[in-house]
Amino acid sequence: MADLTGRFRQTKRAAGKALDDEYLVLDLGSGDYFGLGEAGGVIWEHLDGTRTLAEVADEIAERYGIDRGRARSDLLAFVDELLERDLVEQVDEEVG
Repeated sequence: MADLTGRFRQTKRAAGKALDDEYLVLDLGSGDYFGLGEAGGVIWEHLDGTRTLAEVADEIAERYGIDRGRARSDLLAFVDELLERDLVEQVDEEVG
């Protein structure tokens, strides 16, 4: 389960690509594609191990003009789903 102090990065099992106003992620293990939309694509690109989820959520809240609490809860749910699919992993220390 994700928490706001954690840093997460994409796994080698996942590949992402921006296409116009959508972002697609391919699960290389299953061959399934996931459409993330614009905000999901921004989040995906920020899951590189260099930021905590709190930092990512705060940036999303500012960028899209939404409440910080909502951004944080939505981000946690999204990252939990990505964790269940083995598309992201938590890193112990900052990557970079």
